[in-house]
Amino acid sequence: MTITIKNLSALRDNLDLFTEDEAHWLAMWIEYLGDKETAARIRETPGEFKEIILNRYEELREWIREGNR
Repeated sequence: MTITIKNLSALRDNLDLFTEDEAHWLAMWIEYLGDKETAARIRETPGEFKEIILNRYEELREWIREGNR
């Protein structure tokens, strides 16, 4: 089965498919999407990449909900 991750929402939905060994790759991808701060946090603490991504998703979800699209 192949899953395509196109955005932060899809990443969140499939986060359990990734291991700490892939945290560096995820940081590069997130930086490519323009979120250098989150990428840097993942690089600093790769063992916490899932929590970092989930927290960032929640931050953005709240921002979108407030109408700041």
